[in-house]
Amino acid sequence: MIALKSERAKAILDGVLTLPLVLPPTVAGFFLLYIFGVKRPIGKLLLAVFSYKIVFTWQATVLAAAVISFPLMYRSARGAFELVDENVLNAARTLGLPERKVFWKILMPMAMPGVLSGGVLAFARGLGEFGATAMIAGNIAGKDSDAASPSTRRWRRGHGGGGEIRGYHRRHFPADRGRYERGATGKKKYL
Repeated sequence: MIALKSERAKAILDGVLTLPLVLPPTVAGFFLLYIFGVKRPIGKLLLAVFSYKIVFTWQATVLAAAVISFPLMYRSARGAFELVDENVLNAARTLGLPERKVFWKILMPMAMPGVLSGGVLAFARGLGEFGATAMIAGNIAGKDSDAASPSTRRWRRGHGGGGEIRGYHRRHFPADRGRYERGATGKKKYL
């Protein structure tokens, strides 16, 4: 990105790399499904060459989390690299350091706090990703499920989840502790 000379190419590449940040996660997941589906060119290539189908696998959850969280890492790292003083880099070059050493010995250490903060932001965003994951890793009944679907189905059936949610609500919203109803046994049952 830094090496690109054309401002127009930089702007286009920046827009493409930042796009998952502004798209709703389900739309980004739809695009991933569209790109990596077995009837699409990339999906066909993966299936033909490597005998590998990425959609509806755990690797698809990693792909979705990486794609959705990448713009946060990219923006933070880009800002950190842009803040490094160009005079320091030029001084290193005039002292005879090759570009590789200028990058690893001067630029990278000076930008490291921004790169690390971007990594932390991206990791946190990736952990919370569900929209794109649901699209590409999916949940076809009886065939597969993503990580959250079994607990979601269990909660919907009433086996677990409900009591924990009511307990959480009672602990964190004490003003509602008085709200209850009497069950069939006559005991108080919190809503």
